[in-house]
Order: sequence, then C-alpha cells, then structure tokens
Amino acid sequence: MYAHGERIADPWLNEGIEWEVSTTKTEVGDSIAKLSSEIFWIHSSTSEAVIKENLTIIFQRIEKDVFSLRFRIELTALVDGVALGGSEDEKGYGGFSPRLKLPEEVVFNSVQGNVEPENLPLKAGGWMNVFGEFDLNSNKVAGVVIMGEPKKLPSYQGWILRSANSMQNMAFPGKEPFSIQKSNPLVIRNQLLVHRGLSKEEIEKYYLEFQNAEASE
Repeated sequence: MYAHGERIADPWLNEGIEWEVSTTKTEVGDSIAKLSSEIFWIHSSTSEAVIKENLTIIFQRIEKDVFSLRFRIELTALVDGVALGGSEDEKGYGGFSPRLKLPEEVVFNSVQGNVEPENLPLKAGGWMNVFGEFDLNSNKVAGVVIMGEPKKLPSYQGWILRSANSMQNMAFPGKEPFSIQKSNPLVIRNQLLVHRGLSKEEIEKYYLEFQNAEASE
C-alpha cells in the first residue's frame, strides 16, 4: 500500500495500517439484512487517515435453497499518491478472496464449463461455481458461486483457484500498484451465491441480476 507516493503498509499482514470504524448501520427485513459501515484506513506511524472505505454487505434469502451475500466496497483516497497492489510475485494475489471449507472432491465450473485450478491466474468469466459434498452428513451436492465484475476492474488479473487449504481469489490489481484518486473512488462489487444444484443457466440469470443490482445498494 502506498500514500504520498511512498510505500507505507502491508494490509495483508496488518503491518503499518489500522482500521477505524466510524459509523455502522443495520437494516433487517423478512428475508434480507443489510450492514453499512464507514471505515478509515489509518497509517500506523503517522495516525493519518489515507483511505475512506464505504462498505455495504447485503444478505438475502432468494429461494428455499438459494442465499446471496453481496459486497460493495468503495475506496476513496484522502491524500495524494494512494495506490494498492497485490502480492509482489507472479501470482499477484489481491482483491476479493473468499476462503471456503472445501469438500474433499471439489469441482470448479464457469460459463465455459469445468475449470482446472492453475498456479497462476486464469481467465474464466465473471463467476465461478465451486461445488461438491460440502455437508458429508447429507450426501447432497451444494455449491458456492463467486461473482464479480472483471470488466469494471482495469487491472483485473483473473481467477486464482485452489482445490485445498487456501482461498479462491479474483486477483486484482496484480503486483503492480493501482492508483486510487480523491475525485474518483474505486468501487469493487462481489457476490457469493450459496445453493443446491443450480444449473449454468440459472446461475447466469442470477449473475445478470447481480450486475443490475447496484442501483439499489
């Protein structure tokens, strides 16, 4: 992480940076719950706020066996020379990184069909279905669809997938730092869709709904 054009912190390791929650608001309905927070990123050495984060998380029960968890993160630079980068290696880990407790035999598929994890990022569209027998007691196949908006992230790297003991990563922005401007906040939207046996066509329908949902957040 950079501020004033200089490297100041490593948020992944919680080094040089602290987070101060300014406000939090919750709204709860019959099948939906919303949490909104304003969070300041504070440089530990100087106590200076360098980024303002506006976070919205929405949980919704869509159908009997379909639940969604939507995330909207808006980052606004409060000083000049702010930039964020991923891990400084060829993988470039960064961005949305859900960590799921995976079944022993996990399958990944996207709009293009089944996908095999690779060491480096791969291109596979805007959503990834991670499925298998998550609940061994039920012997039923379930899945978690990870959704994002890669076309809206100019430095998007692709999917870094792992079949055991790790996270699934929509890598952004890669190892090269991405500048965040005072006048032009960076907005990142993602969704997790928990389901039992959705087809590719059904996932595509929900993905379209996710893309069109920003106006209501």
